Amino acid sequence: EMVAWWRAFRLFTFLVAVPGHATTLNDKGYGNLHCPQKVLAETSQKGLCTWTDSEGKVIPPDPIKDASWFAQHKWSMTDKISTPVPTENKSYNVGEHQVIFTGSSQEQKDGSKLPVECKTIVTVSDTEPPVWTKGQCNAKYSIGTEKGKCEAAAAWTPPVASDNCDAQSEMTYRLPFEDPLETIFPLGAHVLTYTASDKAGNTATCPITIEVIDDEAPVLTCPPLVYAHLKDGYAEASCQYAMEVSWSCHTKDNCGSYDYKCDKAPGSAFPLGDTTVTCSVVDKAGNKAEAKVLVQVLDLAPPRITCPDDFEVAI
Repeated sequence: EMVAWWRAFRLFTFLVAVPGHATTLNDKGYGNLHCPQKVLAETSQKGLCTWTDSEGKVIPPDPIKDASWFAQHKWSMTDKISTPVPTENKSYNVGEHQVIFTGSSQEQKDGSKLPVECKTIVTVSDTEPPVWTKGQCNAKYSIGTEKGKCEAAAAWTPPVASDNCDAQSEMTYRLPFEDPLETIFPLGAHVLTYTASDKAGNTATCPITIEVIDDEAPVLTCPPLVYAHLKDGYAEASCQYAMEVSWSCHTKDNCGSYDYKCDKAPGSAFPLGDTTVTCSVVDKAGNKAEAKVLVQVLDLAPPRITCPDDFEVAI
């Protein structure tokens, strides 16, 4: 029993004598007591991964303002309260930090005072999203279709983001394509959205637009020469030297099928001689092709001579 009593006395003496192992008087244990200012939540400053207490927000317990707290936890209201490191203009990295304030207890029965302390938790959060530093967000890349096709291969420089807290290798990217150089896009506009996320969960997006334009004109194939000849006796009674002439053209386009038009339609009546007809086709993108058709109406019928019946002439 004497040995047990001696060990207990030595432990009590050690806890009281060594400030680093002193105990509080509220039975919560050394270092577990929260100051009146339990938690101070702040966000990191723009472009930095730290918050600096330039306004003196981290404050020690105040004997007047926090009088009930001092009474509850039996802290001396007259002794100085200090911190191991001054809090004024102190910078805190993103994360949780304990700020320890040390004071003295109220007088014990023997007139002594115990060292006591409380803690304030400073929580610094990163709420700043990554910033795109390479590549042009909201950029628009226009690419012409490949010859004979209604699509195109596109190449561009993928954007890269930086962050106030995380290195590029620590961020997470969500990419529309793993290898842009092997991507084929059909005709039209395509919005690709890149997303970068930092470890705090902040995200930033970077959209770019790939627009495939049909810049290839359609192909129009028409007969260069069409001719017809007046039929024997066709215009004998009317003296209208004209013939109906027909032909057909063929169109081909990389992005569809379209009808052609001529400034004088096939099947129309064409006068004797040469007439140049212009045919054209326009695709949906406004690309145009033209072809010329020479229409010749020929008079191949020989002239006729109509003689009167025989008659006699007296001399």
